[in-house]
Amino acid sequence: MLGTRVHQDAILFSFGLFC
Repeated sequence: MLGTRVHQDAILFSFGLFC
């Protein structure tokens, strides 16, 4: 599931920007 992996990466990236 590539889409899910990319989605998770985007979430982690956004989380890193927020922190």
